[in-house]
Amino acid sequence: MVSKINIPLDEEGFLIRSVDYRDKDRILSFFTREHGRMDFIALGAKNSQKRFAGAIDFLNFLKLNYQSSSRGGLHRLNQVEIIESYPGIRADYDRTVLALEWMRLLSRALPVENPIPGFLELLQNHLKALESLPAPWVDLVFRRQALSALGYHLELDHCLHCKKGGGGAAYFSLSRGGLLCEDCHRGATEGKIMGFFPDSWWVLGSREDPWEGRALGWAQRLLETAYQEYLNVPPAAKSYLVKP
Repeated sequence: MVSKINIPLDEEGFLIRSVDYRDKDRILSFFTREHGRMDFIALGAKNSQKRFAGAIDFLNFLKLNYQSSSRGGLHRLNQVEIIESYPGIRADYDRTVLALEWMRLLSRALPVENPIPGFLELLQNHLKALESLPAPWVDLVFRRQALSALGYHLELDHCLHCKKGGGGAAYFSLSRGGLLCEDCHRGATEGKIMGFFPDSWWVLGSREDPWEGRALGWAQRLLETAYQEYLNVPPAAKSYLVKP
């Protein structure tokens, strides 16, 4: 139910969930700069060209004008304006699918009205990177950094116990949040993978993709497992992952 409303306010954010409501309305969730995830009702959103003008889209960075609920109900969305869009993503089907998967992930993982400092900028930076850099690499970096921001940092470049890195098999421990080497795993593991992942592999800024196919596949599955176990975010229905 929509509660008593207050004076209009402004926010900035990304649409992460949209559900049709009645004949003309929508219930929308946005990830915003100041308040984290916020839930809105947009009255007449299906028909209004003046207030929304087709701007309510998952791949637009938006300015939101809204009236805040005073009793914990849905906020009322009055109007939206596009601040930034990402044509390099929209022009490529696979990049579009991947960006939409990020929004699905956020809609399931983010708590309501609990801001996470720097998270919106993290999303903006990786959407920009996704326009031109290798998509699977950008996806890995975003998912790992997002997981860290949500309180689940994974140590993947060295053994959690002896601190050894480099070559050789490694074992992913969900309970400890990282990798163990062959000598230290002692059977208490959730999965064996090819080896450790150097920290340099997780840094964007170059057009050279450091991931070869097998390492890419292992890292994708490792992060997918972490999201499912830590945040109860199931894998995408249509997998985009590269097989190792």
